Amino acid sequence: MFPNFYVWDDSKEVKTDKTPDPSSESDDEDVTTDPSPSQDRPDDRCVATEEKEEEVHYEETELNISVESKVQKVPLKRQPSCDSLFGGKHIKPAAVWTPYGPPLYGYGSSLNPPRRKGPDALVILAAIFYCLAALTAVVFAVLFKTNVLSVYMPPEPVPAWVQQFSPEMQRWYRLALAGGRDASAILPPGTLQQPTLPPPVEEFCGNTSLPESLPALRHGHFSCTSIAYYNIHVRMCIAKCHVGYRTDDAGLLFCNRGRWAPIQPEVLSTLVGVGRAAGAMPNTDPRVFEYLGITDKIYADVAFNILVKLDQVPNLSIVETYLDMISENNVIDFDMMRQLLIWVGPNIEDIVANLDFLEVLSLLETFGATRHPVCRIVDCGAENLAHGRINSSRTTYNSSARLVCDRGYLPRHPVLTCEATGQWDKPAVCDPVTCSPPEDPPHGSYLCQGHVFSDFCDVICDVGYVPETDDTLGCSWTGNWTTFTRGNTAEMENALSAGVVISQTLTCVIADCGNISIPAHGDVTCTGTTYGETCHLTCQDGYERLNQDNFTCQVHGHTAQATWSGEPDCVPVSCGAPPEFPNTAIQCASGHTYGNTCGVTCADGYEGTNHQRVTCLSTGNWSLQKGVLQPVDGGPDLFCQKKDCGNLATPANGVLTCSGTRYQDSCRLACELGYKVGDESGHLLHSLYNFRCNASGHWNEKPRCVPSDYCRLGLDDCHPEHGICILTGHQAFSCRCRVGTVGDGRRCERTACPPFPVAEPENGFFACYIPASSAVQTCQSAGSTAAEYEVVCVLHCNHGYDRLIYAEYSCGQDGNWTIPIDSPGTTPCLAVKCPDLSSPLHGSMTCDSGSSFRFPEACNFTCDPGYELTSTRSRERRCQTNATWSGNEAVCIGVQCSALSTPANGGMTCDNGSSFRHPENCSFTCDPGYELSGSNRRTCQANRTWSGSDVRCIAPDNRGTEFMVGFLENSYNTPQLELFITSASSDPASVTVSAPGAGFTRRLTVTDSAVQVVQLPSFVALSGNERAVKGVSITSDTEIIVYGVNKESASTDGFLGLPKDVLGKEYFVASYSSSHDSEFGIFGTEDNTDVEITLRGVTQYQGVAYSTGSVFSLVLNKFEAIQFQGSDLTGTRVTSNKPVSLMSGNQCASVPTGNCDHLVEQIPPVDTWGKRFVTVPLADRTGGDIFRIVAARDSTAVSVTGQAGRLLHSGQFWELDVPSDVYQVITSSKPIMVLQYNKGERAGPLMMYLPPIELFAADYTFATVDAVGSVFDSYINVVIETSEKSGLLHDGRALPSSTSWVRIPGTDLSAAQLHITRTGTHKIKHRSAIVTFSIFYYGYANADSVGFPGGMRFAPISGNP
Repeated sequence: MFPNFYVWDDSKEVKTDKTPDPSSESDDEDVTTDPSPSQDRPDDRCVATEEKEEEVHYEETELNISVESKVQKVPLKRQPSCDSLFGGKHIKPAAVWTPYGPPLYGYGSSLNPPRRKGPDALVILAAIFYCLAALTAVVFAVLFKTNVLSVYMPPEPVPAWVQQFSPEMQRWYRLALAGGRDASAILPPGTLQQPTLPPPVEEFCGNTSLPESLPALRHGHFSCTSIAYYNIHVRMCIAKCHVGYRTDDAGLLFCNRGRWAPIQPEVLSTLVGVGRAAGAMPNTDPRVFEYLGITDKIYADVAFNILVKLDQVPNLSIVETYLDMISENNVIDFDMMRQLLIWVGPNIEDIVANLDFLEVLSLLETFGATRHPVCRIVDCGAENLAHGRINSSRTTYNSSARLVCDRGYLPRHPVLTCEATGQWDKPAVCDPVTCSPPEDPPHGSYLCQGHVFSDFCDVICDVGYVPETDDTLGCSWTGNWTTFTRGNTAEMENALSAGVVISQTLTCVIADCGNISIPAHGDVTCTGTTYGETCHLTCQDGYERLNQDNFTCQVHGHTAQATWSGEPDCVPVSCGAPPEFPNTAIQCASGHTYGNTCGVTCADGYEGTNHQRVTCLSTGNWSLQKGVLQPVDGGPDLFCQKKDCGNLATPANGVLTCSGTRYQDSCRLACELGYKVGDESGHLLHSLYNFRCNASGHWNEKPRCVPSDYCRLGLDDCHPEHGICILTGHQAFSCRCRVGTVGDGRRCERTACPPFPVAEPENGFFACYIPASSAVQTCQSAGSTAAEYEVVCVLHCNHGYDRLIYAEYSCGQDGNWTIPIDSPGTTPCLAVKCPDLSSPLHGSMTCDSGSSFRFPEACNFTCDPGYELTSTRSRERRCQTNATWSGNEAVCIGVQCSALSTPANGGMTCDNGSSFRHPENCSFTCDPGYELSGSNRRTCQANRTWSGSDVRCIAPDNRGTEFMVGFLENSYNTPQLELFITSASSDPASVTVSAPGAGFTRRLTVTDSAVQVVQLPSFVALSGNERAVKGVSITSDTEIIVYGVNKESASTDGFLGLPKDVLGKEYFVASYSSSHDSEFGIFGTEDNTDVEITLRGVTQYQGVAYSTGSVFSLVLNKFEAIQFQGSDLTGTRVTSNKPVSLMSGNQCASVPTGNCDHLVEQIPPVDTWGKRFVTVPLADRTGGDIFRIVAARDSTAVSVTGQAGRLLHSGQFWELDVPSDVYQVITSSKPIMVLQYNKGERAGPLMMYLPPIELFAADYTFATVDAVGSVFDSYINVVIETSEKSGLLHDGRALPSSTSWVRIPGTDLSAAQLHITRTGTHKIKHRSAIVTFSIFYYGYANADSVGFPGGMRFAPISGNP
């Protein structure tokens, strides 16, 4: 198989009919020769067995071994060896190998190897022929024996087990015996035939005659076994060390022909496994491997090493890759190994099957195994521990060591012992030092990542409070908490591991917003700078607030930073855009607000007046305004006036008629007769020439009367009586009637013209005059002036209209009027244009001339529903003659609603700065712990009213729409269970009472006029340490009040039902010690509620007893309840991740002695507990009352009137025995629970929860309770401010004047005991809805009593930790 590979010729003698020759011995070691000739022995001589009944018998042969004998080496031939431990091909060539040992056990599992290559066809035919011949002979022999001999032979008796079968089966049994079968070989059904093993041939390893035997093993021994197959016996040994010792050599020693050779167990298991995969395996009990500690596994690296030795295995690199692929953690599945051998090559299985077992073992690597294993003592070693070390010089077996931990850690087990396993007997662990949970600071709580060394806690402050410093609280190595700067790792390490650690805490201080910024031009007045305090902004004259005038110091939840609700800002008052003026441009470069000044620019021909600037005043008006800045009709211009050209000098011989001396004014020159109008240079001008004042401020010409009419001037020689001097030209004349006159030679008259031909235009008129006439100095209308030569009529427009054309008519010398050029369709006078107006926002505009915006159009303004014009704005505006609008710009603002105020214990936010004008929305919220009553959002409506209803933030109380209650076990388990239900308002309430666990549902309608009683099945009550679905749900569509009563004969008590919205997640049990069990029940309100119970007292849960300090958890679903009973359980803490109900009390208690009575109350959660209480004795009692004070937090300082103060820790209680005439005040530094007990001397005891003074309510509805078979003598205790006691009303009537009031010392409260003589429903309230007080209902019967608070509020109490 391998190059230069030699093996011993291990042929052994097979037992035959011939006797072996004892003299025929070989000189070779471990070799026995066969006396028969080798050429007569077939190749398959080792497997001459029959498949059915025949067995091969071997004769044990003594081996004579000579150490000095010569070794005969023969080359390895590829033929089967009788010594092969595989040999599967030759043992059963075409059949499944039947393994030795129990089936399906380890290496003995049944295998179905593939069929081997068979002989050629000729051999097969010959074999078939011989088999048929033999079979025929056997058949004839059997027939002869059964049919012939049986006639002459009596039947043999059959065994008893055969007689149990039918005669036919007995006949077949006899036939088998007749056929030669051995009777002992035919076993009853189910009997397993054990194979017969051939006698082994013993190896001689370890024989003292040999030079090499098993090595000495100090502190251990060898465990040996053998693998036997046919005549080979392979001995294998493995070193096993004594307890406390171990060997690093995990190898085997196997006897290899008289010598011990080392090998790893993995090599042996892989070699055998590969042989199994090839269809052969050693014929030995596989449990021998188990005995040696060898696993039944095939290892990939070893399998590859074996295949490498087969020089005919192709593609070894691919085989290695495939082995890596199919192996998992170096282990190959058996079937995968078989598939690999088939895939490698068709003859590989044959090669593997014929391997010599010992040869392969001896040639494979030892994998680290040696011939001399050593047992060394176990060493647990000094482990590399986190936060500590092993302090010992010896760490070996049975030695002890001390565990030393770093600072901040403690050894879980200080002393350790090294065990035989090489491990310490206990965990070598350094646990961090544990710090007690830090006590929450006032106004805050701690959020901790843990409570062990180096853990840290951050302080979470209540709303309105912030951490005093930026420090973090850390758990130090001393178990104390100390502080260090947040985020500073180095400082944290130094602080927590310092040699001296000073215990420190963190504090929450009220958030301080700091000084609010004071705006320019304003002042801020503040009540303070801390959370909740306010500042009011006042602006200087001329300035107004930008958004709001009140600011509050508030804290943002996500940043915990205190900031003001806004930034005070005073902005200048706006005067609006200044009005427009004709020929004037007002330029406001800096704006239209207070203090801004606008410059004035005049149009051409105009110049400024003394008022060249306009300033916005603090009143919101522009300077020079009187009410409204606007020009005055007919008055001088305010800012720009026409330039003044000065008086035009009147020339000699003429008269000037001027309209004025300013821009666009004109003068006409009327010269004396004989003179004509001209300029200063003497040029003649038209007699109607206008001398105009230009835009430059100068006259266009200087007038002069030029001598022209010599006739007039008397320079003519015409006699006036006989004619007139007719001017024939400039300074030329003739004597005749002048043009336009007619005469008779003695006198001349002017030529007449027809009446004025033009009608007076709309919005205008004509003014007529004779320019040269000295008789007419003023203009007259066209109708009042004689139409004669030289009369001139000029068109003028009325005020408020502009002249679009210049029209001048004159009476000519021919007696006709001169008509100017006509402009058809032209309106001569057009109304002046005012600036365009637009409808105001949220309003409309209606103009009487279609919005042409021309004189004298009037525009009216109206506002949309919900809006109104401001008082300073004009409802009507008119376009005036000066092209400006009268009045002010119309502005529509929302109508004013009444001012809203922020509700007490709440907040208000409005979206328009709290202007309370339509359509402003205001939203309301309540502080944590308060419920909003009314509308959470209100809108200022168009009718000046607010939507919704008034808002109040009220504390939750015992009124609600959903309750979850339950009943505890009473003394005899046959209680009458009752619910008292009434409406909290005048509205009827639809109520559903449901107890799913009892299959109970009842629906009813209740009102506030009476209390209705609902009877529940008695089995709704819990019993013993029971867990069951026994919660009772009460739901309603409006708020109701619920009381519960659990009564039996002489054993009754009741409780005030608490609505679901006030239930919490932390409670403490209140009970009393007695001969009967103290008890409490937890009722789930939601599914999957995790509950944790920290016990005080002794109880059982799930059959396990628990005592004080025990903590256990459970999960409750909705309606599911669990009851615990035991010793006095007062102070047991119950926490949950969802709200639960806690019913607490005693099955039947004697307080402290006397009658036994049921005690029960529904306990409010810790976050509703208070710090101020008063005690009032029960009426008609003389033996005093018992009070218990239960603390929720560690280090709770409690003070009681007339008693020395005490310091209570979480779950501890203080029991007081108070005389019946003593009224006391109880105060504490942290929340406490106070309970009052009636002693059982005359009537049965009762237990009542006392609401704190802070949680007194304003009105109460209750009903008297009936005892079993009788009626309770009922009372109520009332506590109220002394000044308000006269306002109390009982059932609508004032309390009797005989009511006895007792002033409670040290308070402004008074208390009274009222005897309720009428059974049924009662109401108690105060005339003022804001006055709070407290009542407690209780009653007595024969050996029985009942009591519970009449109600309470659940407002958050400031400062509760």
